[in-house]
Amino acid sequence: MPKNERHKMEYETPAGEPHEARQEAETLRAELESQRAVIENYQARLARAEEAVTNAREVSRNNTYRHQRLETLFQNRLTVERDHLRTALAIAHEGKQSFEVTSPEALAYIAKALKIARLMGFSNESSQMADGLEIRETWASIEAEAYPESQENKDAEINVAQLQTLRVSSIHPLDPRLEEVWKRCLVVAQEAGMCGVYEEIAEKIGIPTDYQVEYEGELEVYISGNVTIPVSGSATRHDIVNGNIDYDFDISDYIHELDFSIEDTSIEVTTD
Repeated sequence: MPKNERHKMEYETPAGEPHEARQEAETLRAELESQRAVIENYQARLARAEEAVTNAREVSRNNTYRHQRLETLFQNRLTVERDHLRTALAIAHEGKQSFEVTSPEALAYIAKALKIARLMGFSNESSQMADGLEIRETWASIEAEAYPESQENKDAEINVAQLQTLRVSSIHPLDPRLEEVWKRCLVVAQEAGMCGVYEEIAEKIGIPTDYQVEYEGELEVYISGNVTIPVSGSATRHDIVNGNIDYDFDISDYIHELDFSIEDTSIEVTTD
């Protein structure tokens, strides 16, 4: 048999397979289009809710008590719409691989967050965070950018960076594939001593910060009260009179009978 004929036979495809593959592709395309419509609807609703919160905050400056209630109402609505969008995204991307910190989709948000932190005067902390996330090159490019002198120009740059962030990534920050990235950012921000700053910046650009996470730490507890503990054993009379008895009991067995209050806490988020 000629060599070309053998080559043809080796790569022949059953007649039905292209048609089946085409049908499957069309089905998947239709499903994705349907999911995209749902997601876009929730994104639009979320955008309207965010706009409502912003407007409510502006109005509340003129009438604090009355409009604080209005802000709370819209904030609750925003929370509900955010949960709807998160659920829709989770369904749309179920089973898909998670992103890494260095993924373009994640790095687009992180770079803007670091830039905003620098403009807010937290260069050292941002540098530590970049080291912790192992994206030193990204931080170097941010540091190389011109730094505005006046506060007015800094605020303008922050606003520009905030608006740009909404367009730099191809995915929404609530996408479940980014969850592990955001959890790691929380831990690294904590280690860099900028938890509060990170949360403020994350809110500006839509990065979620409230996750179920692991933690560890210490509690300083003040305990007071009286408890009766039964004891028995053998000792000399003099030891009993003088109180020189080594009682064998475990106070933890009776701690529930005592009053206590937590005086201080030292709790940190840990990696899973």
